[in-house]
Amino acid sequence: MEPATSIIKAFGGTRAVSELTGVHIAQVSKWRWSKERGGTDGLIPMKHSVVLLREARVQNIDVKPEDFFPDEDAKTEQAVT
Repeated sequence: MEPATSIIKAFGGTRAVSELTGVHIAQVSKWRWSKERGGTDGLIPMKHSVVLLREARVQNIDVKPEDFFPDEDAKTEQAVT
């Protein structure tokens, strides 16, 4: 689920994000799951978002603060179709 999937991919995958945030790899994977499956509906917890934003600047990874929020236009479009 977005936006977690895109952000995790930008950092090189779940293992890389796990190492950067200190969060177990299984928990990082759950950020991409729906709440029904025990995930976060694609949202990365704020305390880890801060770490990832800082690291994005250090590593010159194209991730911006707004990337951590779901695209409301896409959600509306999915609901209509």
